[in-house]
Amino acid sequence: MKNSNGIWRTYGFILIVSMLSAMLLLYLNWNQIQRDARSEIKYANNLVSRSTELLLQKNESFLRIIGERLIELGAYNQSNLSEAQELINKELADNQELAGFGLATITGELFLTSSSIDQNKLPNLLEQPETRESFIRALNEDKLILGRTLYLEALNQWLIPIRHRLTDNKGKVLGVMASAFKLDSPNNIWSNYHFTENQVKLSIVRKDMYRQYTSNISKSQYEDEYSNPFPLAYIEQFDRNLKQQTGNNIEEFKTQGKVTLVEAEDLSGEYQLYAITYNPIHELFIFTAIPMKILYTRLLSAFSWIFILLIWFNIILYFLFRINSRLHKSSEVELAFQARHDLLTNLPNQRYLVKKFKQWQNQNDGIFSILFIDLDNFKSCNDLHGHSVGDKILQEVANRIRKSFISGLNIRRGGDEFTVLLKDTSRQELERLCQEFNTSLSKPMFINNSEFSIRASIGISNSPTHGTELEELLRKADMAMYEAKRLKCNVFFYSNELEQRTERIADIEKELNNALQKNEFSLVYQPQVDAINHEIIGIEALLRWNNENLGNVPPDEFIPLAESTGLIIDIGYFVIETAMKETLEVCQAIKATHDKTKCLPNKFRISINISVRQLLSKGFYNSFNSLLKQNNLGSVEVMLEVTESLFIEDLNKARSILELISQLNVGISLDDFGTGYSSLSVLNKLPISELKIDKSFVQDILTSTQDRQLIQSIINLSKSLNVPVIAEGVENGQQAKFLAEYGCDLFQGYHFSKPIDKLGLIELLERKIK
Repeated sequence: MKNSNGIWRTYGFILIVSMLSAMLLLYLNWNQIQRDARSEIKYANNLVSRSTELLLQKNESFLRIIGERLIELGAYNQSNLSEAQELINKELADNQELAGFGLATITGELFLTSSSIDQNKLPNLLEQPETRESFIRALNEDKLILGRTLYLEALNQWLIPIRHRLTDNKGKVLGVMASAFKLDSPNNIWSNYHFTENQVKLSIVRKDMYRQYTSNISKSQYEDEYSNPFPLAYIEQFDRNLKQQTGNNIEEFKTQGKVTLVEAEDLSGEYQLYAITYNPIHELFIFTAIPMKILYTRLLSAFSWIFILLIWFNIILYFLFRINSRLHKSSEVELAFQARHDLLTNLPNQRYLVKKFKQWQNQNDGIFSILFIDLDNFKSCNDLHGHSVGDKILQEVANRIRKSFISGLNIRRGGDEFTVLLKDTSRQELERLCQEFNTSLSKPMFINNSEFSIRASIGISNSPTHGTELEELLRKADMAMYEAKRLKCNVFFYSNELEQRTERIADIEKELNNALQKNEFSLVYQPQVDAINHEIIGIEALLRWNNENLGNVPPDEFIPLAESTGLIIDIGYFVIETAMKETLEVCQAIKATHDKTKCLPNKFRISINISVRQLLSKGFYNSFNSLLKQNNLGSVEVMLEVTESLFIEDLNKARSILELISQLNVGISLDDFGTGYSSLSVLNKLPISELKIDKSFVQDILTSTQDRQLIQSIINLSKSLNVPVIAEGVENGQQAKFLAEYGCDLFQGYHFSKPIDKLGLIELLERKIK
């Protein structure tokens, strides 16, 4: 019963709220109705103002042109009047908005008119009170003058007169040209506006307070409407309303030059909402107005549907409450789960972690670890195979996280990032759990008949050693994860040295911007030797950086930053040009002092590392080809070293560029082979002339059976493709012996020589010759 009472109390509350909402909605509707009405009449006013101005400008130009033509015909000399009349009849036929046309002398007599006018009924324009003022103004002002709206018996219709004086080439006034707009013509621009259908009323009022034009009135009202000015009392009252609502009276309003809104009564006492502008050139007030009762009618319409909606809402609400009480509990649980869990993997999400973090912290006495897990190269896999495959991989990764960290709080942060909170565990145990997880993760996943093997980088921070706040711990675990990626060590624990390294990265990036201009870069060379006779067959150019503030900066520190900032492109061209130049100098120095047949092998070579970003940059092929021609290397062979990541970036573009380069008799060496994701089918289609085994496999060849098997597989693969293999990082004779037995073709490493500068290279080659 209590639950029932509670539901109905809620229903009663909603009923009251709905009524208040209806009142608020009605109030908002009223405000909207007023805003719409204001916008409507402002738009109408702007439209009429612009159209009126254009109409008057057009007809002013028309009268000027006709006047000039009439002077040419001698109309004011009253010669050739028949031709003049023919002219004005023709022009009048082309201007349907005009009722007639006439020429008047300076005394007001009309002596030439269009054929449609009965001249016997024409008044003297200077003698009639309705026309005198505008006729005098037309004589004295060089612009179009509007006369008072009047009934012209000669044309049997109501007209809006327009007049313009006619002068000779010395400026002497010859007379006045007169025409008029038809007041009730279908060609009348004011009667064609569709906003009058929306009950917007248009009035154009002269400066002397006579109406020039009023919309929506019958012909029986013309006499009262156009023959009498506004009463003085009404004008004074309107002036007071204008002053009260806008701060300006009528005279001040004329100088504003913008649309003004005001509420005021019309002559019948009915309240109107007016938009007013003033045309100072032709001294016209333009009024657009909508009766306030129309707005009330619109409000009543809105009230009707709001009232009906309110009734139906509460009827439906009654039945919904009955159904809602049954579904409330189940839906609440479902919504709470969805809000705090990732819909793809069903793992708790970041929102859940933020909400539960304090509880977890208290349950574990503030001693716990945070693991930040990021999948390696998942984006490339996602791009190559599609998001549907990527989603299934993420689901499988989530399952393996659950199995590996059963006691942890497992979170999906988003994308390919996961977070695991583990209670107090020793460093050794954490390393064991992470290694077991990575082993589990690397086991093949079979998705859509394809096999995938995923690896992850894990960063770890500890509470309270590294902080007690969630944001701080996550940030430090994130830093550790990126360090694990950089070192390719899968797992890395946060330390204070990482903060220092972050600061160093910032310093390196700052100094790197100007390093090339300061000539801080140089090259060293490491010999490459034949695996059988250990003769030097070539060298690899290696970049070095000595900065005045940072000292010697290792390549693995500054090259990734150069890649990310784009500086690697300019640095890369420096390396290519310098390597070619210095290799030629070395060869020339050796040949100058030794028998050419004994000094160097027939195809002494220089290997140059090329950044993926540089290779794929615009114009690389042309620039590289130009450097080859400039340096005229002769018998020196150039070998460009590229990494496997090149094929992930843009395989088709990379293939086309490499094919062009190979046509220049330049070799292509696939560097760090075995660390990337190249497929055999892709490798077979590329113009690769050499495979280079990464030193990470060579360094453990004496102790790791897995690395020995991998190296042997790489060498067997290269033999099947008829591609030579070079191993880098050979540091002792046993490694060289193993590699030679497996069939490796070339060696490079400290066992044969450390990287040396140009002079050291010359000395080394000379010792070899002797």
